[in-house]
Amino acid sequence: GDLTPRKLLDQTMASARVDADGSLEGLHPQGPVVARRFLAELPVARALAYARPALPEQPVLPGARWRSRRFPVGPAGTLGLQLEIEYTLAGFEDLGDVPCAWIVFSAEHDGGRMRSAAGFEFDQVVASLRGEAFVDLQTSQVRLVRMSDEVRAVYTLGTPPGPVRTQRLRYRSQLRLELLTSRVEGPTWADGSSRFGPR
Repeated sequence: GDLTPRKLLDQTMASARVDADGSLEGLHPQGPVVARRFLAELPVARALAYARPALPEQPVLPGARWRSRRFPVGPAGTLGLQLEIEYTLAGFEDLGDVPCAWIVFSAEHDGGRMRSAAGFEFDQVVASLRGEAFVDLQTSQVRLVRMSDEVRAVYTLGTPPGPVRTQRLRYRSQLRLELLTSRVEGPTWADGSSRFGPR
């Protein structure tokens, strides 16, 4: 069938399932068959898994920091490159009428070698990432994410005396994800505390 931009507006294209720390567990396309096929050609699941911030496993206060590894969206991520991202609870801010935790996050790699999750080694990786996320204090749903990154990677295929090829990858990306659905009940701990502590 025909798929035009008008048919995509205000339509639910997929549902996402995440675990307690915000990591993507699954993406389930829905809607017209032609829309599901279109969605299957895009790295949507990878973009969601990359952009969604990891959430702290215990209640935290402003200034708290935690880390998580993510695969960038792009050729280097496909080859198993992972960035270690540091998250900081910067404070609290209302997003519309929704009280949110404001999380800023970043990652840097200075150009040295890096082991790939796929089992080989990148000869050189230069990477930087910056972003911010707003997480609903009541539900722990990620309401808004904005981030940008730049990744350059070099790796070698083959070993002497056979043919050797050097591959160079470079790309930039910008992502913005915004939650449009209604709020749901969120997690609390046994002592009644919430993930981000008192505001």
